Amino acid sequence: MNKTATQNGKIPRNASNSISLIMNAVIGCIASHGYEGASMQDIAMSANVSKSLLHYHFKSKEDLVISALTMLTTDIVKEIREAVLDQVPSLQSLMQSADLLYERLISKKERVEFFVEMYATAIHNARLREKMEDYHRLQAKLIREILEGTIGGLFIEDNVLDLTKLTEMVQTAIEGLSIDSVFLRDEEKIRARFSSIINLIITMIIRK
Repeated sequence: MNKTATQNGKIPRNASNSISLIMNAVIGCIASHGYEGASMQDIAMSANVSKSLLHYHFKSKEDLVISALTMLTTDIVKEIREAVLDQVPSLQSLMQSADLLYERLISKKERVEFFVEMYATAIHNARLREKMEDYHRLQAKLIREILEGTIGGLFIEDNVLDLTKLTEMVQTAIEGLSIDSVFLRDEEKIRARFSSIINLIITMIIRK
């Protein structure tokens, strides 16, 4: 495999523009055709590059998909962290951050379909399962950071309500609604469900 890709499937951020095109093509093709259905030729055509270029940078479709997953995860975390940085703790900040999480993790159709397919494929793919477990942990850490930054000061942790339980609740909601959004394809209904969950959290906090 060419030195552009590491043994973990990662590629340096200063790689050529063709790599970015390939990564976007991977996400789009997997979202549209699934892991098994998307061929290297499909990805090459979508990225407008030659199939030989894919094999020049990546020894297999698995490496290619893991690279796309790694870059997308990094980009999402960066987008969210930059947007919520230095917020003043308040319920309004929580609601704004919830909107951001919804936009980045639920409403973007192609991203959601890609991640749902990755979770499904990871059941029978050990390398991909490891990467999805990493993503799951990173997502939980990000959600907790947001909760700490927006309402941490309004909290009294106890056995009934604490940041860990709230993190689990929000993450479960995001992952469940992501799956629902793929099958229901009803943006208004999915958004309403997410808003109900956030309102429930706010009610729980206020009642404290």
